[in-house]
Amino acid sequence: MCEKLGWKLMSKISKTDFVNKTLIWIIIVPIFAKLFSTLENTLEITIQEHIYTINLELPFSWSIFYFSAFFFLIGNILYKLNVPSIINDNESYADFHSAGKGKHELLKYIEEEKLSENGFYELYLDKPLRDDIKHDVFWEIWKQTNHLHCPSKIIISIFYTIAISLLSFVFFQNMYFVYTQLY
Repeated sequence: MCEKLGWKLMSKISKTDFVNKTLIWIIIVPIFAKLFSTLENTLEITIQEHIYTINLELPFSWSIFYFSAFFFLIGNILYKLNVPSIINDNESYADFHSAGKGKHELLKYIEEEKLSENGFYELYLDKPLRDDIKHDVFWEIWKQTNHLHCPSKIIISIFYTIAISLLSFVFFQNMYFVYTQLY
């Protein structure tokens, strides 16, 4: 099961603007919850002899957004703590190569994840590394690190799945509301 859970997908989820912007709900919801708890449940405003009633309870969807943001936050924290550097730092070999990275960074990735040094002997030679060998070594390190930290990948996936499910629930609930108002 863990082989199907790739760090690359988790990296994309963790780094999306949408996920990072949902984290604002962790700040907004407690502030409004505290504010609303000090007020009465309704506020009545009279304008030209017409009374308008405003409900001052926290909307249900805000609570869902809060918990979704909470699960994204926990998933992101666990992601940052467990993702192998080679995957977090580079989207592909082209990204690695265009950043001017080389033998030094490859050695760092091997040492950080305590990978077996077998098969990486080219890195320990005192001569420059050819691009084709650097390419192959990069992808071998990527492949080996992609299979690391299986329990963490499962837990992070669960947190992201819960967060996305909560957002989907609100989305479909609102779609259903609009549908019932139209028909």
